[in-house]
Amino acid sequence: MFPRTDVHGFAYGTGTHAATGGDRDPDGFDRDGNDPDGYDRHGRDRWGFHRDGTYGHASAYGPRHDQHGFDARGIHHATGTDRDPDGYDREGVDVRGFDPDGWHQTTGQPFDELGFDRDAIHHETGTVWHPDGFDRDGRWQDDS
Repeated sequence: MFPRTDVHGFAYGTGTHAATGGDRDPDGFDRDGNDPDGYDRHGRDRWGFHRDGTYGHASAYGPRHDQHGFDARGIHHATGTDRDPDGYDREGVDVRGFDPDGWHQTTGQPFDELGFDRDAIHHETGTVWHPDGFDRDGRWQDDS
């Protein structure tokens, strides 16, 4: 009996390809459709950039940044850093892990692992202090 496979020939569970017995199809693409360098069959990476750094359906003379202003390396054209002017990276997350709507990427809640929201207010106390007496940056309430 042969293992069940998805439409691209990869076995459910193991992820091995029926024709190659490995983790890539005969054309060299993995089960997510990417080559070893992370480009799909159309030559685009997961952010839509081509190997030459152009974005989307652009020609070699087309835009070098995506609709959010990031280039293929994840650098924002206006700031020259990995953050846009509002402090978000190309994934739409700020340095503390919050998206623009205030949801934390790791917890899936409007607060981080310690209970602080993006404005540093603790969800239990309604203040900048954790119930144990420290703030988001680890300073103790009685520190001067």
